[in-house]
Amino acid sequence: MLDGKLCNEIRVLDGHFQASSRVADVSYKVSAKTPEGEQFQGRPAAALYREVFVVAGSSSTGYSPAPDLIDGLDFSTGEHLWQFRCPDEEPLTLRYSGKWDPIRPGRSSNPDEPTAVLVGCSSGSLWLDPATGTPMR
Repeated sequence: MLDGKLCNEIRVLDGHFQASSRVADVSYKVSAKTPEGEQFQGRPAAALYREVFVVAGSSSTGYSPAPDLIDGLDFSTGEHLWQFRCPDEEPLTLRYSGKWDPIRPGRSSNPDEPTAVLVGCSSGSLWLDPATGTPMR
């Protein structure tokens, strides 16, 4: 669970009790868009892929900045698993594909798309494996 003013406090719950917490050095309170230009509904811009919580973040602490990174967190422990940044480290766009509610922009996909994270960088788009954060071919 993400909490705090910048959505950067990562809390791990065991039932109704807090098992652990830590503060990330990035903000997960971002104003994210898809590569198609649709605004994400709600914040954080995140999706759960099995045990990996994938969330867009920003190294800037301004109010609702555009995301410039994507983190993969272990859902059960809150451990940081991976991070992706575009080669130019500029703001990025993203869309979570897989089996999502088609009513929620940013989390829908076409039937032919892989279960992955579509990232838009200034150099082009690529698919990331949500478990590892590595580009898919």
